[in-house]
Amino acid sequence: MGLVAAWAAACGEVEGSPDAQRPADAAVADGAVDAAVAGPCDLGAPFGDIQRVGGVNTAQADEFVSLSPDELTLYLASNRADPGTPNLDLYVATRSSRGESFSAPVAIDAVNSGSDDRAPEVSADGKALFFHSSRSGGYDVYVSTRANTAAGFAAPVSVAGVNSADIEGNPGLAADGETLYFGRYTNNVPGVWRATRGPAGYGSASPVEEINTPNAFWNATSPDDLAIFFASDRDGGRGGADIYVATRASRTEPFGHITNVAELNTDKSESPDWISPDGCRIYFSSDRPGSDGDFDVWQASRPAR
Repeated sequence: MGLVAAWAAACGEVEGSPDAQRPADAAVADGAVDAAVAGPCDLGAPFGDIQRVGGVNTAQADEFVSLSPDELTLYLASNRADPGTPNLDLYVATRSSRGESFSAPVAIDAVNSGSDDRAPEVSADGKALFFHSSRSGGYDVYVSTRANTAAGFAAPVSVAGVNSADIEGNPGLAADGETLYFGRYTNNVPGVWRATRGPAGYGSASPVEEINTPNAFWNATSPDDLAIFFASDRDGGRGGADIYVATRASRTEPFGHITNVAELNTDKSESPDWISPDGCRIYFSSDRPGSDGDFDVWQASRPAR
């Protein structure tokens, strides 16, 4: 099943054998993020040091991650509690420093349902958790809020102004929280959309046309909203879904300069999840060789200056 079909059917089916020969350019070490790259990085350099994120991966599907700005709290979706099914739940894991692996992920029971719950996106202040779910029968975007990071999340509500009769999913926030990016699957064609928050909530949703041809799905924006990473199975990729990036000079301009982020891609599938505030690290999901039989959470770092 291709990634476009999987987005509509179950938002992340495995494609291909995990026992395939591992590409020479996909050097991996399973463990904590290298603390040596904690300082300023060369933002013009390719990503490297590709490794699985320690502590969060299993033989089941583990994907769609979002982190706190300090990268010490990680949210992900996994079907570890219900192996072999397409229904994922949301989990949270923590660590004391970026040089450590994460603790064992804990299910967010107040948010999870008996349906498929995926693609968590936490706001920069940690008070809002967006995700998509099939609990209404079709996939819609939901949000759960809390008064502070020490409190539990409240019961989720549908995000008005974003959901429609089509499939919506993979919410992603600009750092200021005013712009919500999300995926919409219309007439069997996936695309990335965005909505702006107003007094009554998010509304005025419109497609990000400049990146949507022919297919764009699963997105992650840079903190300054001047770069958007997205997955696509368009022609010219390495196979499956590849990660691409589009940039712009200001938030009032359309995205342009679409580039395949070749150093992150294999002949399997990769999808971008989260970019660190300094732009130095990207977290992504992939079923590339080296994964534990399904999608795993990976990260890559730009070199330090």
